[in-house]
Amino acid sequence: MKQLAHILAAALILAVAASAAAKDMSSLYSDDTLQTWQSRYQTGVIRNYTEIILPRLTNEERQALAEVQFAFPLRGVGNDPFAYYATRPPPTINLPVLSLKFFDDFSVALAWLSRNGYGLDTAYEYVGMLKYADASEFGGQYPPPLEALQIPKGALADKGVENLAAKIFDSAIGFVVLHELGHIRFRHPGNGPEVPSDVSRANEEAADKFALEIMRRTESEPTGMAFLFLAFAYGTPNRGDFASAADYHRSLQTATHPLTDARMKALSDELRDEADDFARNEPDPAAGRKAILYIADQILVVTKILADPELQRLMDRIGRTTTLSMLAPRHPGEPVALAQPSGSATSAAPFNGVYKGEIGLPDGSVAISTVLKRQGDRVNGEYYYGAGRGTLVGIVDRGTLVFDWNEASEHGHGVFQLDASGDSFSGTWGFGDSSSDGGNWTGQRVVK
Repeated sequence: MKQLAHILAAALILAVAASAAAKDMSSLYSDDTLQTWQSRYQTGVIRNYTEIILPRLTNEERQALAEVQFAFPLRGVGNDPFAYYATRPPPTINLPVLSLKFFDDFSVALAWLSRNGYGLDTAYEYVGMLKYADASEFGGQYPPPLEALQIPKGALADKGVENLAAKIFDSAIGFVVLHELGHIRFRHPGNGPEVPSDVSRANEEAADKFALEIMRRTESEPTGMAFLFLAFAYGTPNRGDFASAADYHRSLQTATHPLTDARMKALSDELRDEADDFARNEPDPAAGRKAILYIADQILVVTKILADPELQRLMDRIGRTTTLSMLAPRHPGEPVALAQPSGSATSAAPFNGVYKGEIGLPDGSVAISTVLKRQGDRVNGEYYYGAGRGTLVGIVDRGTLVFDWNEASEHGHGVFQLDASGDSFSGTWGFGDSSSDGGNWTGQRVVK
């Protein structure tokens, strides 16, 4: 399939996250860096719009979009790296260079991690971390994606990484620009309290459908859409950020591009319906169709996230507790790498050392590392699952550790029982006053 040119790169990927972060992240890149990239992005976007998109529009569509302009400020509203926005009159799509550069680097990180066999969890945990972290936690300067995710400087020397990054760039930016053009094409009034929710949802779905139709005409593979909407899910407001469902739904009224499970379901269904057409010019149409259906399935993953408040709260806890040291590349299913507890190298006492096991969560079990340091009958510890992190404190009584855990704004209790060898435990954890309603928790000691 033909791709939009590489230089079109990553403009709008994390657009709606601006209202989530609501903080100044201008320190991600210097003015000199952004000025270096400004002309490159401007040239690429305009060239691809005029040479690839416009020729595929109908006469009616061209007339409706005749006054469209593009603007490339160094930074967008609020110095947010997740911002894009349209203004009028005349209808103008604003693409801040900070947002372009941010996702340019983010896409390279995704490509390098994938090509080298690492999971992509750390990339989205990084987005979640930015959602909540303050610059003071990083010495006053937010870390850009390649630095935070520990991507080597020569990553693009690998042609496979370069090509995959371009593929993510092209399809994601193509979809988002076309989505915005769809709003202009249909003269949608935008979103806000004055626009009924059902009208807003219908407008978003119409703009999505327009974007997919033009991508089909330009034979642009929509691979990047899955990356796009997963970034949205981690970086934008969700139910976990609000005290009640009513507060959350009110927030959707003011979002520039409200992200809902219904919208994602409609987008996935549209991709499924058009799979054969998207794959019509592939060397192997059957394989092309399978790839499109895979993308539709990945968008359904986002649908699940948006429809599950418990899963959203879990994601938010992970975002609030992620630190830079926890973002080192790791293989799928591998827990965060942990250092040996201080002062415990030679101690074989029960409930002391590094334990690896599983913890039950609302959406299933995941790998967890539990670090325990025992002094007498008292135990202090930390635990890590994915990029989630929490602390615990407890007391040992005849082979049983009874403890309290704390993680961001959540807390509860738990109980661990030793096995006969003293090197593993099994138990449960719970919220609030419960020690079991959260699920199971196991661990096998790997460091004493």
